[in-house]
Amino acid sequence: MYKPYKILYFKTDFNGIIGHYNENFAQTFGLKDETSSKIDFFKFVHYEDLHLIIKSLNRLKLNKSIHEIVEIRKKNDIIDFSYYYWEITTEKTPDNQSIFTFLGYDITNSKNNEFEEIDSKYILNKSQELAGMATFRYDIITKKLDWSAESIHIYNAKSIDDLTLPFVLSKVHPEDLHLCDYTLIEKILSTKSTFIINTRLVDKSFEGGIKYIEGIYEYYYNSYSDKEFVIGAIVDITKLKKKENELSEIINHLNSILEDNDIAISVINKNYKIVSFNQEFSKIMSFLEFNLSTGQSLLELIPLQHIEMVKTDLDKIFEGLHLNKIAPIDYQNGYLLNNIHYYPIKNKTNDVEFVVINCKFNSKYTYSEKFQNDNVSIAKSIIKYQENEKDRIATDLHDSVNQLLYIAKIHLSNVPEHQSKEKATQLIDKASEEIKSIMNNSSKFLLDNTSLSDAIQEYLDITLGSSKINYKLEISNKKNISLSEETKLVIFRITQEIIQNVFKHANATNFIIKKKYYDDSFTIIFADNGNGFNVTNKPKGCGLENIKNRTTLLKGKLKIISKYNKGTIFIILIPL
Repeated sequence: MYKPYKILYFKTDFNGIIGHYNENFAQTFGLKDETSSKIDFFKFVHYEDLHLIIKSLNRLKLNKSIHEIVEIRKKNDIIDFSYYYWEITTEKTPDNQSIFTFLGYDITNSKNNEFEEIDSKYILNKSQELAGMATFRYDIITKKLDWSAESIHIYNAKSIDDLTLPFVLSKVHPEDLHLCDYTLIEKILSTKSTFIINTRLVDKSFEGGIKYIEGIYEYYYNSYSDKEFVIGAIVDITKLKKKENELSEIINHLNSILEDNDIAISVINKNYKIVSFNQEFSKIMSFLEFNLSTGQSLLELIPLQHIEMVKTDLDKIFEGLHLNKIAPIDYQNGYLLNNIHYYPIKNKTNDVEFVVINCKFNSKYTYSEKFQNDNVSIAKSIIKYQENEKDRIATDLHDSVNQLLYIAKIHLSNVPEHQSKEKATQLIDKASEEIKSIMNNSSKFLLDNTSLSDAIQEYLDITLGSSKINYKLEISNKKNISLSEETKLVIFRITQEIIQNVFKHANATNFIIKKKYYDDSFTIIFADNGNGFNVTNKPKGCGLENIKNRTTLLKGKLKIISKYNKGTIFIILIPL
């Protein structure tokens, strides 16, 4: 993204001792805000350029000049330089000493870009064109506006003398005039702040009749003459703005493509970087356990055996060739991306700027084939779970009854007596119902007469209602999706376990549960701001293992993110 220039300002005497400087100069040259110490500006100047500064100061001191422009280098290390453009003016102190005002900016980036193509000696005389900037100073009392030479080109003026404030404002687009009229000067005076404002200039001589500029306006007080000024710079950003507009048109076109398709879509630039993607593509990458983000290389999401093939095909597209399909991309977990299509997006110069990639996500096997071939398949896990009734009862007793009785104990021991009896009785009654249900292998008492969300909300209120934890349940994009009783019970048991962990171990102050529904799946996210834990360590209890096993029963995916003293996030993706 485009970054505006920083105006650098400081004052020196004839020996280069700095008496005053602004914050930008301090940051750029690594100075502390200690104006009382003697700081020698000449030590920042490359020795080959010192004579340029000395000559300019001499001319100003002897009144042979009222305005000097100089470009100098500052040595950074063995071979590299920083380049700075300075405009120097002078004023006299009451004891007739000369004080020099330096106003400038860093043009290192411009130099480095141009050195590759243009002779360096020519560049040294073209600093203003390289920077694309005109500097100015406005006297608050006399209302005199002084400009550097580049301003003639920016405003299409006949001479610098024409550049009065009324003339400059007459060039501003009427819709932008309120941004930089006389009230701006009042704001700068009242706030003593720096303002960065983008406006348009209107003139028939400009290409298209419009020029885009960025103005940097800064308050400055001259302690010697007791005068106030507005100083700053105007940058011509027309070319940059036109490029941004072109890219914006392309991005809007790409976004319309993303919104109008149900299949997985991603958009990449010439560096294979992802600039956009739709929801389906995000879901697929999450299922394949990739952390997807814009700016990421597409090649990071491709299995090693396919990278060269994909890269070769993409290079052909960016060279202008047409390629509609490639071979499927095979992932080791039994899934593949197939029916892949490339769509090149060209800019106004007919170069391929972006490539849109469409694809579909499928299993390599049918469910029956996968069941036969996978010894640790989800189907087998379900059968084993159903056959092992003893384990089912033990697990449910741990996840439900034990937890309810634990909370009842907490209420009896920690909550004031007038509150604890009613709450403890309610919890013990709930535990009694749970025991009956578990022995009958039934969840009807939980979910027959209420929705899964209402059941979770009720459990949150019972468990955390009297605690100091702020909790919330959010449901977004809810569709008319019906879950089986078995699925609802498993999700509820997972939720119980996580809520209990937050209540007993996390020391959290905030806890949130988010449920989001899609056409063929939904996610449920649990997040707290508590202690966190080391995910790689083997858990002491069986609670975390129960969460993993129950997620497996639903053919789901579980991701746990936890950081010490930052909290824990459980993300569960469940296909419908």
